[in-house]
Amino acid sequence: MQVETKALKTLIPIITLCIILSACEKKPQQYSKQQPNKKLSLSAVEEEHLFYLQNPFKGKEVTLLNNDGKEVRLAAYNCSVYKAIVKEGIVIKWKNILSPSLFYPFSKCARSTIKHTKSQYVEVFLGKIGFGAGGCCSVSGTYRSKDGINWEERKARGKWQEYNAK
Repeated sequence: MQVETKALKTLIPIITLCIILSACEKKPQQYSKQQPNKKLSLSAVEEEHLFYLQNPFKGKEVTLLNNDGKEVRLAAYNCSVYKAIVKEGIVIKWKNILSPSLFYPFSKCARSTIKHTKSQYVEVFLGKIGFGAGGCCSVSGTYRSKDGINWEERKARGKWQEYNAK
């Protein structure tokens, strides 16, 4: 009998605490059926994330028109080229579409540049440096595209060759 009383004395504060804490829980927001067109508001964190997604590459971005006349936003960052996936005019994510081949596994990005050329191309230089190799760039390449889909790589003596991007 004494054991049961001792157990009850221990359980009563725990049960009381659980009841108190469950009362503090926020109830999910109920949306009124009378206002179906009510705009959803974003939290400060969601706004910051959305703002960041619009250009997370700090200006290393270009815009071009593809064959259908639609805008394509491209950015070079960390030895890769990314394409903006846009929905209703807002960037929802960035997709990696071009990276140099993996030649030296222990390497880091030394240069990533992207620019428009006079001949309506977007030209990208991606250069990686191998640890212990010294100098830039043990793995590098210059690539160009008119539409952000079909890419060419500069080979020896400035000749351009079709490149199969991701």
